[in-house]
Amino acid sequence: MEGKKPFDWKWAVRSNFSVMTVAGLWPSGDETYKLDFYTIYASVLITLLLCHVFFQIVYFVSVLDDLQALTATGVVLLSEIMIVLKAHCLTKNMGMVKQLMITLNSDLFQPKTIQQIILVKPSLKFAGNSNEFVDWIYFLQFFSSKLIYAIFECDWIRMSQQTKRAMIFFTLKCQKPLKVSAFNLFYLSLETFV
Repeated sequence: MEGKKPFDWKWAVRSNFSVMTVAGLWPSGDETYKLDFYTIYASVLITLLLCHVFFQIVYFVSVLDDLQALTATGVVLLSEIMIVLKAHCLTKNMGMVKQLMITLNSDLFQPKTIQQIILVKPSLKFAGNSNEFVDWIYFLQFFSSKLIYAIFECDWIRMSQQTKRAMIFFTLKCQKPLKVSAFNLFYLSLETFV
């Protein structure tokens, strides 16, 4: 396939790279961290996250007698500790990850025929779509309960009848909670965590 544009293996996870860049976890290009503004920015963000985890631990200790607050704080604290550990592992191994991305885009991993591209495209498309699907699940889990209040507090009185009708259906859909199940045995929630 001489003269063809190289196949881009990263397009399925491009949104992840964008989010990691904003979070200070993905230096631009094929470089690792060096002494520049981006590294200082990443260090400040990670320091703020560590401070937040510290204060969550302090709060966790202060609510030991309240089971509901303890459980809620424990879930948040465990999630944030996992985020810190993931960020540490990623920044520690950034050189290896960047080298793997360079290797993946090398000629060795480029499809050689149209038939190979046809075989690979559906898998990458599925990976990109499932990534967007998971992002929407996270968004709806955390914000769907607040959307109802946002709709009520907007200036809905001055809107057209069609918009009001659409808002009513949207509100009804938001009132039904989004449920994620574990092997269809039970739903994952704060109550099932305890």
